[in-house]
Amino acid sequence: MKRVLLSGIILILVASIFFVPTSRGASGGDIEIFSDLQILDVGDVFGGHITWVIHGEYAKELRTAIGEKYGVSRIDLGTASKYFKHDLERVVENNRFGCGYLAFVRISRADPLHDDTQGILNNPDDVAGLIGPVNSTSDITLRMLIRGEPVDGRHFAVTDNLTFAPFYALVNNQSEISKFNLNSASVEKHHSEILAGFGSLNYPSGFLTLRLILGQYVSMGGEWIEYSPFDPLNSPLILFVIFAASAYVIKKFSEILGKKKRGTLMERKARNFGNVMKIILFAIYLLLPLYGIWYMVIVGISLAGSYFGIKKIYGS
Repeated sequence: MKRVLLSGIILILVASIFFVPTSRGASGGDIEIFSDLQILDVGDVFGGHITWVIHGEYAKELRTAIGEKYGVSRIDLGTASKYFKHDLERVVENNRFGCGYLAFVRISRADPLHDDTQGILNNPDDVAGLIGPVNSTSDITLRMLIRGEPVDGRHFAVTDNLTFAPFYALVNNQSEISKFNLNSASVEKHHSEILAGFGSLNYPSGFLTLRLILGQYVSMGGEWIEYSPFDPLNSPLILFVIFAASAYVIKKFSEILGKKKRGTLMERKARNFGNVMKIILFAIYLLLPLYGIWYMVIVGISLAGSYFGIKKIYGS
């Protein structure tokens, strides 16, 4: 069981690194947004990443607006840092024009992915492609690290407001947004969440989802998602505890029923049978993320089957 638990921890750590959104190159969308939430609800940690990738003419529109605001024809790191720290961060943190939510998390803190020193970005990659002449149409990639607090109810994983936040950051009121041709922009949204703790995620069916022993992973677009802070019937962590308890009970069945037949072929068969049942229960836990009540029913049936199967092997 220690090896299984260690494997689960490694899986979560790998997933939290591997699924950080990054630019994936040109696609069918004029604007792409890659986002993720990484939640440790036992420690009240709700953070994540947002990456905007803006292509072609829309990248030029954004550069032109930055150039007009700061009175420059060429954007350098200082100007790009002002835009990020004074404009983009504030529109997200202050929830201006509805840009302050990522899924069910109200963003309270936003920073460049690699932070800044006295207002100057530590890594130009956080504004990749932005530095240069304002009339350029090369891609712009903006990378942000966020933290926040969960809110109740169902929320879109990624809203249009958040998708267009790099543009909304350069306007003072709703009417000024129309200077950008955002209604014609094709948008692609990519969102993932990884949860560790006692909570659970609720979302439409049909999306990639995995249980990772201590938590849950889900990947989707901009559809709705909902977070429950404590869900004993569906929390992957609680269900893993149920699996671990069932594995221990199966082991005890073999020890109690075969107490007088240790070292025999029957004991080996009973142990192998018990191990197969544990593997099946663990596979169901990982690969078939059913509602918890159904998993508990399966565990109950498996325990009964294990008891009578082991009893039959020992000829009891």
